[in-house]
Amino acid sequence: MNQKKLYNLLKLTMIIHNDKNAARILAAILRKPLNVQDISSRCQIQPTQCFHTIKKLKDNGLIVVAKKVILDERPNKPVFFYKAKLDPDFFRFENGRFKVIFPSNLRLANGKKIDLKTLLESQSSSNKYRL
Repeated sequence: MNQKKLYNLLKLTMIIHNDKNAARILAAILRKPLNVQDISSRCQIQPTQCFHTIKKLKDNGLIVVAKKVILDERPNKPVFFYKAKLDPDFFRFENGRFKVIFPSNLRLANGKKIDLKTLLESQSSSNKYRL
């Protein structure tokens, strides 16, 4: 596993661990791109909170804009459809829960060994979205 994949996997784990709305949104857009209104109603999250969480996920590179639609009645306000940008080797959604799968100990390219469980526990209380 290269360092970029590891970093993205750790970011995803931290966000899901600290933000249940993020986990629900990622699960909703895993298979099919949706817009904010559809995500909000499907996940039962207020639209403002949904948009805020989507922005965090997008800023962290976990979702992307799959398409942009401009409606005739609102030409100045495009509708964005979002899609999860996740590696299927490291995640799954089962029994209503989003699970991230990774080995407990990893060796980086520089030879340094990391215990992910200890790292995640130490980071989760202090820094919500940073590693």
